[in-house]
Amino acid sequence: MQSTEWYCICGSLLTFLLFSASKFQLPHYLNIVFPFFAIITAQFLYSVKNEKSIRAITIVQVVVIVLMLSVILVLQYFFRPEGSQLVLGGLIIWIAALIGLPAKISGDKVQKIITSTVVASFIVNLYFNKVFYPSLMHYQAGSQAAVWINQNNRDKLPLVQISDEYMTAMDFYSDQPVTAINADGTGPLPKTPFIFYAPQTLMNTLSAKGWTIKPVKTFERYWVSRLTPAFLNKATRQQQLTPMQVVVVSGVGK
Repeated sequence: MQSTEWYCICGSLLTFLLFSASKFQLPHYLNIVFPFFAIITAQFLYSVKNEKSIRAITIVQVVVIVLMLSVILVLQYFFRPEGSQLVLGGLIIWIAALIGLPAKISGDKVQKIITSTVVASFIVNLYFNKVFYPSLMHYQAGSQAAVWINQNNRDKLPLVQISDEYMTAMDFYSDQPVTAINADGTGPLPKTPFIFYAPQTLMNTLSAKGWTIKPVKTFERYWVSRLTPAFLNKATRQQQLTPMQVVVVSGVGK
C-alpha cells in the first residue's frame, strides 16, 4: 500500500509540475493526473476517523456544494440560456436527491458528505452540458455558420471566409474546403459565384468597392472561450457581439 501511494504521489506531482512548466498549456492536459489525485484523496478519506477532522471536511464540502449551486443560480439569472425549463425541472429533482439521498445510502458521516458532493457535481455538470454550453455555442458564429452552410449549400458553391483569429471554427465544422482571404478582399478568390463569410461591416466595405453581394444569413459572434461579465449578462450582451454574414458573391469589383 505504501509503495503504491508513492507511485501516485510521484506520478501526479511530477506530471503536474511538467505541465506547469510547459509554455503550451491547455486545461485538458491535466486529465492524466486526476486519477492519481482521486486515489490519494480516497485513501485519505478512508483513513479519517477523528470527529474533529470529519466535521472540518463536512464544513468545507458544504461550502463547496453551496458555491457550485450558487454558480448555477447566478448564471441562470444573468445569462438566461434558451430552452432551459425542462432541464431545470430535472435539476430540481436532483437537488431533492442531494438533500435526501445521502441519508438513505449510509449512516457514515464521511460517506454522506461524499455522496452529497457527487450529486452536487452531477447537477452542475448536467446544467453546464445540457443548458449553458449549448446556449453559449450559439455565439461561436463560425461553427454555426459552417453547419448552416453544410445544410443549405445545395449547389456546392466554393466557400470563402475572412482570415482572422476566429477562422478555425469554420474550417473545423465545414464539410468542404474553406479559402481564406484578406480583409481588403484580396487573396485566392475562386470563380463567382461563391459563398463568403465575414463581419457585416466588411460586407458593406466590399459592396462599396463594387462587389455584388446577396446576404442570406446573419449570425452573432463572440469569442466563447473568453467570457466576460458584460457578455454573460443578457442585459449588456448585445453590445459585445459582432454581426457576421453569410452571403453569395456573384461579382467582384476591381
